[in-house]
Amino acid sequence: MLSFSDVKEKIRSFYSEVKVEARKVSWPDRRTVISATGVVLAFSLIIAVFVGTIDAIFTAIFNFLISTFGHWTSS
Repeated sequence: MLSFSDVKEKIRSFYSEVKVEARKVSWPDRRTVISATGVVLAFSLIIAVFVGTIDAIFTAIFNFLISTFGHWTSS
């Protein structure tokens, strides 16, 4: 069974290891971040337009089917 001081020491050790590992991270420069953000935003916009178009098409088809064949009831 772990005592409170053992848990406290493990937490302290964990955060010191995180600090050491965080120093090893190579962070991208500003230009790279802006470029990558632009790619993500452009791709998100393309996907949004695609999903919106598909949704509009299926809505139109579904509304056409309902207006043509009426709606079905359980009775």
